[in-house]
Amino acid sequence: MRHQPVIRAALILLALSAYPQQVTLPSTGHPSLDQYRASRIAVFTDDFGELARYRAANAALKPPAPDENRVIFFGDSITDMWKLQDYFAGKPYINRGISGQTTPQMLVRFRRDVINLRPRVAVILAGTNDIAGNTGPMRLEDIEANYASMAELGRANEIKVVFSSVLPVHNYTRRICLRSGRRTRFCN
Repeated sequence: MRHQPVIRAALILLALSAYPQQVTLPSTGHPSLDQYRASRIAVFTDDFGELARYRAANAALKPPAPDENRVIFFGDSITDMWKLQDYFAGKPYINRGISGQTTPQMLVRFRRDVINLRPRVAVILAGTNDIAGNTGPMRLEDIEANYASMAELGRANEIKVVFSSVLPVHNYTRRICLRSGRRTRFCN
């Protein structure tokens, strides 16, 4: 009987902890970026690298023929929007761009969406979303380290890695753009 209030309190606390918790991201100081990041919480927590995006397409892809010059185009929304089949009909060029991605997310999926597809070349366009802070603040040194990791992984797997320049982007939407020219120049 003496322990009944303690047991009751413990059960109440246990029951309350079972309710889903609301995730609150720290503010960037830019409401539109905060809103974008909040809209992506499920992606950030459930499939940070968005590995599911190309899972079926990768499984259906046959290994390259011995003389095939397979090229993977790997990147963010700019890459994602390229219509490689229209631009390079009949070429073994594969698009693995995902809109909004940053270099940490790309590193998560580099093995699955590049190495495992056994290309001869990987063309990487990445960095503008890092500069914008899509997945949180990114130091320029960390962006550069992610580039180096992709290059090292490519080299270790006999894949030539070609980095595209980080494109200058301005306020092409109503969202406040955090892609400063100074940070873009550093990445190039």
